[in-house]
Amino acid sequence: MSDTTDSPADSSANSTANSPANSPATADRRSFLKTAGIAGAAGALAGAAHGKFGLAPIASAQAQPAAGAKLSAEKWWPSKWGADDEAGASNHITPQKVLEAAKWIRDGKVYKLGRVYEQGMPLFGQRAFVLRIPGAPTGGPFGENKLIYHDEFLATEIGQTGTQFDGLGHIGIQLGRDGDKNEMRFYNGLTSTEISQPYGLAKLGVEKLKPLFTRGHLFDLAGLKGGMMDAGQEITLADLRACMQRQNMQ
Repeated sequence: MSDTTDSPADSSANSTANSPANSPATADRRSFLKTAGIAGAAGALAGAAHGKFGLAPIASAQAQPAAGAKLSAEKWWPSKWGADDEAGASNHITPQKVLEAAKWIRDGKVYKLGRVYEQGMPLFGQRAFVLRIPGAPTGGPFGENKLIYHDEFLATEIGQTGTQFDGLGHIGIQLGRDGDKNEMRFYNGLTSTEISQPYGLAKLGVEKLKPLFTRGHLFDLAGLKGGMMDAGQEITLADLRACMQRQNMQ
């Protein structure tokens, strides 16, 4: 079964299942997270067409490893879930985990983390989202009740477009020579040769992930900062800890 690497999802960069306060980072980890955070923020926000999120240049240095970081040739596969696993950390979502998460439900409120897909949403780089109804209506009338309907025309890229979810086949590491797909490794050591095909992925598609139902922390960064953040503005570990204290989270 094939699938694209990215898929829209009700997930958000502002929620996490682990408390930052309980996971002190090493200097290398802090450097990596800082680099990844800058690149992620730029990717998520730089392409919006309206408001303060106007198109902004994305420096190539933002996507590079932190200073001193080296790509390790050490074999980091198979995963602890076995050589054939394609679900990754979603394997943690067991029936017991679901029951534990359900215990935290107090008032039954539902918070929508996904954003409505529309032209003004954050987009990466020069990507676009254009939805058109070509005519009104485009079909009918049919039958005795004279049924009519609308068609739709959509032009877009599905990755880094609004709220979306990356599958395990989205990010890999090049361990060999440029262009050698046998040494482009993804989750569980799978190579680009094994998973890549013109119409989606042969393996590591997002459909292989298990449903996510777990406790999360929603960080009110806008409340902490006193307003919306600008494209490229860094969210630091100190910011997250300040949010937890401000919101009385544990």
